Amino acid sequence: MAYKATTLRICVSVDAEEFISELESRLKRKAPDRAPSPGRTADPYLTRKEAAAMLRVTDRQLDYLRSSGQLGWSKYGRRVLLKRQDVENLMESAYCSAEVSR
Repeated sequence: MAYKATTLRICVSVDAEEFISELESRLKRKAPDRAPSPGRTADPYLTRKEAAAMLRVTDRQLDYLRSSGQLGWSKYGRRVLLKRQDVENLMESAYCSAEVSR
């Protein structure tokens, strides 16, 4: 037996400010206060995905940097964490400044 999808439309007249206020209060009750994503804060640790995105490399390239000792890491259960400072130091050490000659 095939079911047919139906659409139910309900029109309600509500004050916009009252609606927004109620929506904000419900969202505050449902979502706990969380810091912004680690890529935008001073969180000292990064996940593999965050570190790879920060370095703009693949996960496999990041694993090579870890296994070759160029990048330190910690493992907690199955989760691999890298120090943000280590990733930033790696980027700084690999940076080549351009020399301008005239």
